[in-house]
Amino acid sequence: MKITDNRWQPIRSILMVPVCSLLFTVGQQALAQEKLPLAQAIKRIEQQFNANLSYEHNLLNGKFVDLASLKGNRLEEVLKKVLYPNQLVFLYVDDRSYSIVRRQETSNRNQQSISENDRTASTGMERVSGTVRSASGKTIPFASIWIKDTRKGGKVDENGRFMLYDLAPTNELVFTAVGYKSKTVMVGNREQMVVVMEAEENMLEEVVISTGYQKISKERATGSATVISAKELEKNPSPNLINRMEGLAPGLQVSLGSGDRTFTYNNNQMGIYSSTRTIGQNDYNLTVRGVGSIDTDTEKSPLIVIDGAISNIDLAMLNPNDVDNITILKDAAAASIYGVRAANGVIVVTTKKGSNTGVPRINFSFNTAFSGKPDLGYLRTMNSAQMIDYQEELVAKNILNSNNIAANLYMYASSYYPGEVAAAAIRLKNGLISQADYDALVNPLKQIDNRAQIQQYLLRPMNNQQYNLSISNGTENNNYFYSASYANENPFTKGENGKRFTFSLNNNWKIFKIATLSTSVRGTFFRNSKNGIDIAQLYDANSSTLLPYQLLADQNGNGIYYNRINPGFTQPLGPAYKDWRYNYLQELQLLDNLQKDNNYSAVINLEVPLYKGLKGSVSYANERSFGENRAFNDEKSYKNRLLLNEFTPIGETTNTIGINKGGIYNIINSSINNYTVRGQLNYDATFDQKHEITAIAGSEIRQTQAGQGMKTMYGYNPQTGFNTDVSYAQNSYNTLMGYLSGLSGGPTQADRTRRFLSYFSNAAYTLNGKYTVSGSVRYDDYNNFGLDRSFRATPLWSSGLKWNLAKEHFMQKFTWLNQLGFRATYGVNGNITQDVRPFTYISFDNAAYNPTGQPSASIIAVANPQLRWEKTYVTNLGLDFGLLDNRLTGTIDYYRKNGKDLLYSFPIAAPYVGTIGAGSLKRNTASMSGKGIDLGLTGIFVRNTDWNLDATLNFSYNTNTITDNRFDPKDISAFTYSYNPIGISYLEGYPSDKIFVFRHAGLDEKGLTQIYNKNNEIIPVTQTLSGVEDLAYAGRRVAPYYGSFRTNLRYKQWSVYALISYQFGNVFMKPSVESYMAPSRGLTIPKFDLSADIADRWREAGDEAFTNVPALTADIYSSYSLQRYQNSDINVLKGDYIRLREISLSYGLPKNLLNRLKVENIQLAGSVRNLGLIWTANKEGYDPDFTTLVGNTTNLRPVPSYNFSINVSF
Repeated sequence: MKITDNRWQPIRSILMVPVCSLLFTVGQQALAQEKLPLAQAIKRIEQQFNANLSYEHNLLNGKFVDLASLKGNRLEEVLKKVLYPNQLVFLYVDDRSYSIVRRQETSNRNQQSISENDRTASTGMERVSGTVRSASGKTIPFASIWIKDTRKGGKVDENGRFMLYDLAPTNELVFTAVGYKSKTVMVGNREQMVVVMEAEENMLEEVVISTGYQKISKERATGSATVISAKELEKNPSPNLINRMEGLAPGLQVSLGSGDRTFTYNNNQMGIYSSTRTIGQNDYNLTVRGVGSIDTDTEKSPLIVIDGAISNIDLAMLNPNDVDNITILKDAAAASIYGVRAANGVIVVTTKKGSNTGVPRINFSFNTAFSGKPDLGYLRTMNSAQMIDYQEELVAKNILNSNNIAANLYMYASSYYPGEVAAAAIRLKNGLISQADYDALVNPLKQIDNRAQIQQYLLRPMNNQQYNLSISNGTENNNYFYSASYANENPFTKGENGKRFTFSLNNNWKIFKIATLSTSVRGTFFRNSKNGIDIAQLYDANSSTLLPYQLLADQNGNGIYYNRINPGFTQPLGPAYKDWRYNYLQELQLLDNLQKDNNYSAVINLEVPLYKGLKGSVSYANERSFGENRAFNDEKSYKNRLLLNEFTPIGETTNTIGINKGGIYNIINSSINNYTVRGQLNYDATFDQKHEITAIAGSEIRQTQAGQGMKTMYGYNPQTGFNTDVSYAQNSYNTLMGYLSGLSGGPTQADRTRRFLSYFSNAAYTLNGKYTVSGSVRYDDYNNFGLDRSFRATPLWSSGLKWNLAKEHFMQKFTWLNQLGFRATYGVNGNITQDVRPFTYISFDNAAYNPTGQPSASIIAVANPQLRWEKTYVTNLGLDFGLLDNRLTGTIDYYRKNGKDLLYSFPIAAPYVGTIGAGSLKRNTASMSGKGIDLGLTGIFVRNTDWNLDATLNFSYNTNTITDNRFDPKDISAFTYSYNPIGISYLEGYPSDKIFVFRHAGLDEKGLTQIYNKNNEIIPVTQTLSGVEDLAYAGRRVAPYYGSFRTNLRYKQWSVYALISYQFGNVFMKPSVESYMAPSRGLTIPKFDLSADIADRWREAGDEAFTNVPALTADIYSSYSLQRYQNSDINVLKGDYIRLREISLSYGLPKNLLNRLKVENIQLAGSVRNLGLIWTANKEGYDPDFTTLVGNTTNLRPVPSYNFSINVSF
């Protein structure tokens, strides 16, 4: 229902004077007609009197009015003439707002509808129901209702609905709600009513916490939770919900991956045999109050709940415009009702529903974003001259030598081909070419910088577009919200594209005016083309490396071919072999990689009132996902050509596989089918205006099924769909090297079913609105935990207290204090893993894949009959306050977490090792403690008709400590603490994300790294350390202090919004040299680290005074020296920063213009995201969010993106 802003009425009247004569003429022509459908007449009345009329459309069907009845100067007068002859009446809702209903057949047949100025008595009524909403049409949950001058009353439900019995027409109902002015409405002869409450200036709106099982007022909630509203989410135009959540909730840490591999859409799901998210692309991480588990295969992400049902889909797959609110459940009291995985927190997403306005609301929005190409200079790589100098030293020190260019079969298999420059340097060293010939080849290359061609041929400016359309409506008996969206993104890398289509169908039906049936159907269809060559593939020191002087194309734009195999060996082999060379631009054209995901979900819930305050509900939720990942290597692709060459023995005219045409087709199909059936009782009642009881109890059955099949087809023709039959058995085909080998990629299928049976209950009692006590318990039984039921089924519980101190009589003298509440909770949450089982898990292999031809079996998982839940015991103390007419509000929480029975791999007895071939077994034996603080402050500095200025500061502190004494430094290998301290897993007394480093002591006279031991003695690279105590504790990888600051400034229709994020207290390792090149066996390709630090390496005696980058040597100590340099304290940098994440400007068209355009709202907005660092503690110019732990130079930082959006509502 539209609500008129009367501030614009005088201006509107003045502006309408010049066109009055035209409107009068049109109106007279319309009235000259004889009859008009009632629906059209109502629309005209709304326009004529600027009124809002709500009604059920079927009330107007088949009804007509005389046009003359539209004449009149008063709205009520015209409504009487139009409605009364059709047995309809109008009910007062608010100023110039009415509901149209059927005339009630009572003993006083002449009783008219009650308007604000004309209320009369009528006969008694058995029941009155209705909805309480705001002026914007949004329902107001948990508002209080009292019958004036009595002690009878209650509260509306979470949907803003109420039902009262045994009322007299003369009764007056008093409605009150947090953030709204109280309202008194006479009952009259109404059976249904819509009560519109006016917001009170500087008052907070009622915050509703949705747990998925129930909705409760935050005023009565003892647990720690944060609610993110749709209004807050809308300030960020990103089509990714994860991006929009950043910085909006204390305790929620959002880590966003970016750079050349940034992709807005993905479908990141858990693997079949792992709790880690291994399917899809993972370029973000969500944590709530840190991590509660330490095992790599245990789920560490929060539990996701969508519309009351646990979901396994990626949050990034949701359309952000469909989200009504997000509730972050943090402590045991808030989250323990979920039991499973509640230790990581719970994120409850509630999608939008229809409003009971009686008028369809149509909303359309469009958003587009674009940005420039990423900055390759941030990678800090060597230039061409430095790279050539590096290669010449590799040759001079015999690391690259004649073996690398020898034209024989043995050297083909045992050494790299290092490229043309290194090959020429080897020939020069061996006297095979002259210095002049070498200089003629190399000197022009030193001037080349291929980054311009990388930008031209492989990269592009990013752009994306999103279109959203929704329609919603509602009456007392039905409401709906339907939406659809389409999004398209072109990332930085050419050849990559993502498309996402979503739809949402949400309905609520009132059955027999008592029961409520709710349905939610949602679908997401995702298509991701990964047909580009990104920077990671070019610059990775552990893979193929495009050297800085190697161009992608010649002067005519034709792709350049490069030898990855020694041409001295391959060229004489003859015509039976495919081209051995690699062409980047050709490969770019031949790539055909596609990921498709279709996700569906449906939630059905039936709620029936059973007794006063008691409701019963039954729900069914089903979630299904079908994924397809395919990679097709064309027959002309390098991978296909190399495979056929490898299986073509010398002297043969064709390959032994028997493939002449077609490429290599890899396909992975996955499916997920989850369902939940739940039965639940809800009780919510108020007695004597001082006793409030809320309780739920129920049971649910949940099953998750996941399957994944993989297969590789050879000689595949995409046009016909046929492929060549091949054998996947070992030693099936003769090869170039003369030995037998097999093809990989035989068909496999993996399936997993998990079942949960749960019983749960939650209750809270509030006395006088001041004192609340709460408790919850959940009993979970899980089929993959423990053969003994005592291990498998474990109760998880919580308890809580709350004292609303501000409501005490003795606090009323503090007029500046509006809210003050203390909370205290304690409870137990749980977590699970998928890769550990209570029984021995055996996999049977197909005999066709066994060289003996006999069936075989292998042990996948060893029995662990005492497997049980991980448990986290959480204590939370909280304070909520509001000061100065709620101009300053805030929440402070202090919490402690103690993890028990955490899963981790510990050594097992030697006889057992021999049996299963493993030296460790995962058991529930580890423990960890944690603590932290969450703070949220909101200040309203200016709020009046024209101006508004507010700001919100979120601050969080989180740390943890390993408390298990089995993480003993004595168990760490000498090699690990002597050369790879980053590899130390966990140590008692240190955080789970700790970093240990060497204490650097400079280079020796040979350019090798020296370090200090615990006694400050210098240790050479040839000597190991005595233990972990010789290392230095550098700090934590994850920032213990983090948060955000956001502010919004409004002047009339203009608004400016800014978001700043920050983190303090962590460290990161400076990206540096990852590896010096060394010979390696196999069909491999040259691997060169491009780090610019290589150019600063030690060269000769005396250089140790000027550099810390160790020397390049041909012995094993070169690698050890480099490892000690990489992992030393001189490369530890502070990760502290303050980042300007976003600035946006929006403009809403004024009401008078909107009325002329006959639209409800038009909002225009522009924003800039990723504006960069305002301040950072490290002075080397690194962005702490876009580096890796050690030595990698492939993580590009994002560039600013520019967004424009338009939102139109009808």
